[in-house]
Amino acid sequence: MTGQPASRKTIRCFPSADRQFRAAVLRALDQLGDGTEPGALEAVLRERYPTARVSPQDALASFTGEGSVWYVYRRDSPARADEDDAAPDPAEPPSSRRADGRVARPIYSAAAVSSMLGVPVSILVGWDEGEGYVRPQPTAGVRLYSRDDLADLVTVKRLTTAHASPDEIRAAVEADRDRRAEGPFTTGGSGRRMLVLLAERDPYAAEMAEYFLRTEGFDVEVAFSTAEAQTHATDRPPDVSVVELLISGGAGPELVARLKSQTGGCVVAISSLDFEEAALRSGADAFLRKPLDPLELVSTIKDLLGESALVRPAAPE
Repeated sequence: MTGQPASRKTIRCFPSADRQFRAAVLRALDQLGDGTEPGALEAVLRERYPTARVSPQDALASFTGEGSVWYVYRRDSPARADEDDAAPDPAEPPSSRRADGRVARPIYSAAAVSSMLGVPVSILVGWDEGEGYVRPQPTAGVRLYSRDDLADLVTVKRLTTAHASPDEIRAAVEADRDRRAEGPFTTGGSGRRMLVLLAERDPYAAEMAEYFLRTEGFDVEVAFSTAEAQTHATDRPPDVSVVELLISGGAGPELVARLKSQTGGCVVAISSLDFEEAALRSGADAFLRKPLDPLELVSTIKDLLGESALVRPAAPE
């Protein structure tokens, strides 16, 4: 979302898909009028969104000359909205949420699911219509499978091959759904989701990385400056920190060293420049060259946490 008040400010909202949050920001700007300060806007937003933040852009991060840029973002789910806000947004695609409430992105075709699972489409149809193990989204006669559906079908295939009964398969699918809802990355017995601190200078890169990390079950805190990253790390130490080395005018290496010492967690350094040696000398556990491949970022974090298929200990036979 981009708004252009008379004072030549550009307002960018994250998450950009949250239209209710975007509308609340616009209403707050209208209420405050021209000449408002970031702190005043943040105070108004926090009445409804307790963790809303308004962060002016690092001047070194902009080469567009578009004037003052403010990033307005939140880390929590929105509070209960007024009735007019709670109404469905007509601009939201009807297929973005299924009838059972689960988000249906990404979407796979039946042919793609058949190829990924090695199961004929006719068998998939039987599992859908005959046994009711999953309920793909029908659109114009085409079956659309969400990522949740794909995960369910992996369980169905495994147990069908093991000759489990339909009731046993349904129970296992429901149990897997409950586990996924809790988040796959937990520490000890607390059920706490693993936290990634994402210290980025580029809001668009941050939004994409945050989306993929949350899709994989991580909690994510985003910071656009070294000071903000340190505040986050003090308030809630992350399990993994991802640091853009050019953040705050090139202060990333120092931030890597401080986070490594302060949190004791893993640190991944990222940059569009060849800073591998500087990153590792600063204490980073890994370095990734930008532009990032989201899957490479996720797999690197899983490797460092011992959660990837590559490094996870094999189960005893």
